[in-house]
Amino acid sequence: MAFSFDFKGDDISPDDEGLMDIQEAQVKAESTKARLELFPPQLHTLEQMLATLPSSVSYSFSNGHTENHLSPALATPRRELFDIRAQLMAEADVSDSGDPLVEGLSADIKPRIYEGGFKTWECSIDLARYLEENLEHGSLQFHQQNVHVIELGAGTAVPTSTILSYILRKRFSESAKSQARLNTTITVADYNSQVLQLATVPNLLLAGIHSEYNNSLAQEGTSSSGELDTALLAVQSFTERLASQGVIVRPISGAWGHEFVQLARGQIEPSKSADENNLTLVLASETIYSPDSLPEFVRTLVGLLSADRADALHGSVALALVAAKKVYFGVGGGVDDFVDAATKAGASVQMVWDSDSENAKKRSGGVGRCILEVTVNSTAEAMSVN
Repeated sequence: MAFSFDFKGDDISPDDEGLMDIQEAQVKAESTKARLELFPPQLHTLEQMLATLPSSVSYSFSNGHTENHLSPALATPRRELFDIRAQLMAEADVSDSGDPLVEGLSADIKPRIYEGGFKTWECSIDLARYLEENLEHGSLQFHQQNVHVIELGAGTAVPTSTILSYILRKRFSESAKSQARLNTTITVADYNSQVLQLATVPNLLLAGIHSEYNNSLAQEGTSSSGELDTALLAVQSFTERLASQGVIVRPISGAWGHEFVQLARGQIEPSKSADENNLTLVLASETIYSPDSLPEFVRTLVGLLSADRADALHGSVALALVAAKKVYFGVGGGVDDFVDAATKAGASVQMVWDSDSENAKKRSGGVGRCILEVTVNSTAEAMSVN
């Protein structure tokens, strides 16, 4: 069964084909009823992904609904959907007119084949804005901790790009003054490896270049567009800067579950000093729309947040921020079902941003959206990964 979403409404910009709203959807079933095997989780390298880039990448800054604009300081560039399409079609087997990823550029979701990662979903912009506000005000204290950021269903990675831009511009200039060595691991996960290759990693590269050259990619705030020459020197400069500032980027493709949790958590060595503070921050946007995938998502989320006893003794903190529509009409999922499942799995959930709140009404419309903060206690791990 494939989901095809028919988008309408004033909150969608006709000029921004990459920004989609999952809410006003009509679900259409394809004739096939085959149960496909899930792609197993696989760890890739940043270098492998960057090596596949074409000689130039077309980009634009998020535009569309005014209330979702990021500030000029933290706005991040995003690879154009037409540019992704051109590379994907060039690499696809021309004799295979039914290539599922090529078809995915016109359909939105094909369960177990393509999960919509080439498009930017509305709640990811909400989450990026929330991160921007909290990072700038210091409430997440990224500049004082070792950090592991994990974005589930990363796709175009707008939230993670916002964090990477912030880290490269601010955190390490402050840590250099104090001569402190702080490390950041960024795990970007998407079901499709091609999404990581064609959208996620290029967007992180764009964010890194943008921050390195003092927002030089921006010509007119968030409405600019252009092309980035991805010559070897530009890519090498990006990877060297990450290495020099203690940033590791790890892309993971494939399905959620126990194996995925082990792969993601295994990327960080346990803290060896009781003086070190570590933060694990899991990000997810529009990942709870399907009742079928909700149980595995909750188990994965709780598994990622469950710190072992040694980490807890070192003062580590783990939390997740889940951005979602309150109800997904025509699809079946929603916030209430997620909160119920997460609570039963041993998690605590609280709403930290609500589009229906008095302060948010000025910049939000349509069906209610929210951001949920999720934490777990030390006893939840066994429930989450078994």
